[in-house]
Amino acid sequence: MGKTKLILLLFTIIVPCVISGFNFINKSFNSESKLFVNNFDSFSLINNSTNTIIRYADDFNGTNDTNALKARGYLIYYRSSGPQGTSAIWFQGKPSYFPSYNGPANGYVAADFNSVTVQNNIDNWLVLPRITGGILLNDMLYFFSKAEQNNPYADSIRVMYSTVDSVPEGSWQEIGRFKVNTSGFWEQRGFKSTAPDINGRFAIRYCVANRGPNGQNSNYIGIDAVSIVTDTSKPVITHTEFTYIPKLNWPAKIICQVSGQNGIDSVWVRWKRNSGNYQSFNLTNDSLTLWTGLFNSDTSQVKVNDSIFYRIVARSASLQHPIDSTELYKFIIFFTIGSGDISSEYPFSGNSDGRTDMLYLSSEISSSEISHGSIRAIGFNIRYIIPFSYKNLRIKMQTVSDSSINSFSYSGWTNCLDGAFASTNKGWQFISLTTPFYWNVGQNLLVEICYNMPQSVTLFLVYSSIIYNKVYGFHANLPNFDGCTVFTAGQNVQYRPNLGFIIDPMNISNSIKNKNGVPDKFNLSQNYPNLFNPNTKIDYSIPKNGFVILKIYDVLGREIKTLVNENKTAGYYSIDFNGSEFPSGVYFYKLESNEFGDVKRMILIK
Repeated sequence: MGKTKLILLLFTIIVPCVISGFNFINKSFNSESKLFVNNFDSFSLINNSTNTIIRYADDFNGTNDTNALKARGYLIYYRSSGPQGTSAIWFQGKPSYFPSYNGPANGYVAADFNSVTVQNNIDNWLVLPRITGGILLNDMLYFFSKAEQNNPYADSIRVMYSTVDSVPEGSWQEIGRFKVNTSGFWEQRGFKSTAPDINGRFAIRYCVANRGPNGQNSNYIGIDAVSIVTDTSKPVITHTEFTYIPKLNWPAKIICQVSGQNGIDSVWVRWKRNSGNYQSFNLTNDSLTLWTGLFNSDTSQVKVNDSIFYRIVARSASLQHPIDSTELYKFIIFFTIGSGDISSEYPFSGNSDGRTDMLYLSSEISSSEISHGSIRAIGFNIRYIIPFSYKNLRIKMQTVSDSSINSFSYSGWTNCLDGAFASTNKGWQFISLTTPFYWNVGQNLLVEICYNMPQSVTLFLVYSSIIYNKVYGFHANLPNFDGCTVFTAGQNVQYRPNLGFIIDPMNISNSIKNKNGVPDKFNLSQNYPNLFNPNTKIDYSIPKNGFVILKIYDVLGREIKTLVNENKTAGYYSIDFNGSEFPSGVYFYKLESNEFGDVKRMILIK
């Protein structure tokens, strides 16, 4: 047994692992790296998370003889075999063997082979003090340990936990054991409590068999920087928010990933319809971090164009039960025409230019609870896709009395969109119209989609239904033209795309033309289209003369555009906003006039 000369000036961190079913954390530090140690608090290396709370700590920088330890609430027991030897059970650290982890050189507590006689078994208990509030479910005991460098004897430590006892003869559970490090480093280890209790205690045992001055496998060990910490970190929730949900698919299924440092106790969803009262439902843990559940509602309790607001809430399994939630999300319930699962490349094709006319009957649209309104977006349920981009995509609409079609219509159209369109995702994808189309019950709706495909890619397939004489189209490679500019014959297609509609049943812009009077209240309408790219329209009304301010803000609350900043007479107003100079994302617009103020959210997608 000799004094070890330490010369290493580096430190290593060993990746956490699991031993005997218990969480085990192991970090090694060179005891001579004083510049490193002195730049950190004794306990900052345990966990630098702001969610970690140190509930108890002892740096052993003061006196550590038996009386001093007992005065601080420690309990010391000798349960070795045979009579006690010449050394105390636990005593002040000896710098002649090695210096402390930090603080004064003798600032640690030690034990050695001379605590027993002959070659008896060593079993020295250091029971930690009880702490205010007791031991919590996810409390962790951390401490640094070290043996002499290159010590040939394998000293060992056992870590114990009890909820009811303080003496070794009581009911203790071994929560881990290890051989003390002999590489010259102080090594930090952590052990988790097994059950919460107001009387819970940890104990550190220096425990070696066949040892003592005449035995083997024992030498000298040190314990330093003991602490008990708990983690109050909040759960982490990952979820892709809904934007639109077809009523046909209601109740929608929530799917999210939820994880946490201490496990997850429960996950639930709080939601409401429009301005109604909030209700909630629990999610089920399907596997590991996956949680799922259906909205606790049925199709009779929601309507087309309903806005559904929801947030996901998760609670940690720790005794403190920290809770976190997502932001408040919103989606709109829309209606669809067609529910077939046939794949069709109409109205799109990935390898040619094209034009497609599609007829949807008034009876099909009005069955969705809508009798009139502005169509501000249409959507397709994409089944198969390779990322694509169309140039000169045009969407046209008109109302007709025909109940079938067998040719293209070349007149009577309203141009609803003229621009590029790109998509990379499957499922329902909506195309916002720059010019909404007003539809009324009794009118059949004819929709035309034409485009220029700049290069050949693979097919772009949508879900369709078998409907005869309702689709007429062609796909052709037109090197110098596109499907919107070439007048050519097509063919009847028996597969009509399932179509989703976003319709504003009462849109102020549709009635502004007929309103010459004074509104009876302030109003700020939802922009349309929303989603938009790059143009959208914002309607508002003011019932009395006054100064009006209408501004656009980004998601961080920074003002990016002023649309109105002047005196206005009472009346109805509509203003356009072009977002071409701004990136895709969520934006807000705020109206202020007299005592009135309102804010609404809009989404720019490019």
